[in-house]
Amino acid sequence: MIKDVFLKLRERLTVTAALELMEATAGRKVSRLGFSENHIPWLDELISQLGAYWVPAYAPFQHTPDLGKGEWASLADQNSQLQSTKKSWQIFISNSLERACSARDMESRNDERTFGASLGIPKCCIDFYLRERERARSSQNDFTLLSASETGISMGLPIWTNTLTQYFGTTLLSFAPCSYQCEAAIRYARERYAFALEIDVEMAKSLVTQQKTGGFYTEFEGVHLFRLLRYDGEKFEIESDSLKSTIPGGSLNVKLAQTRYIHAGGTSGLIELEGQSGHLESLAMEQSIFFDFSQES
Repeated sequence: MIKDVFLKLRERLTVTAALELMEATAGRKVSRLGFSENHIPWLDELISQLGAYWVPAYAPFQHTPDLGKGEWASLADQNSQLQSTKKSWQIFISNSLERACSARDMESRNDERTFGASLGIPKCCIDFYLRERERARSSQNDFTLLSASETGISMGLPIWTNTLTQYFGTTLLSFAPCSYQCEAAIRYARERYAFALEIDVEMAKSLVTQQKTGGFYTEFEGVHLFRLLRYDGEKFEIESDSLKSTIPGGSLNVKLAQTRYIHAGGTSGLIELEGQSGHLESLAMEQSIFFDFSQES
């Protein structure tokens, strides 16, 4: 039955959201997810089949997708005055009604530390969020650049903390890591993978494979993922056919589709793209980073 419910969830949810919900119903954590109210009766039936509970937030929320990141929205604001005929609600899910209600109350009174812990977020990453959230607001409330700054490097990173895949609904994390080398975040991702294996082996293995990517994060020109074929110490060879972007057809997407090698300067932002002809084109983009998530250990 567990796999059947998961497949039902996947009809409308991303892999990440479906796993997040399944973990909550299994008692591993509390989950907070946002849904349009017309989806809630469907969701209620599936959560009930798993013997779990959900409660809505005290007010509906509104969100605007981040510029350059597809449908991804980093910030949701509760607003009791919303006039929309189809409201969206954040709901709190758990295998215990008491825990779901408690998590809702924690968030309502801005008890961020206790609430974050109930979501399974490591203490170091909660501390990072609280320390950096004001700075994040200048980047559409996105913590990617801040996590990268704390890490200090952007190449040879563990696949487990790949947050670029969140913009495509396939990340193993549900929070911003305090560093892309954070051991607690890696452990969280590995445990989610182990949980996914219990549900659907093929899905879980595919999910991990998708974390092994190279990619560009830009604040306004899209997030772009591709498979890295090899690195010779100076440049990466990429598989341009594997390219996927939050802005398909955008200027950077078009350039990457014609790229064979990437000469990357890491967090400095200095990037050179090399096509089949060997011609180099320099990219100097503010608020952007090239990432290499390739380490599996």
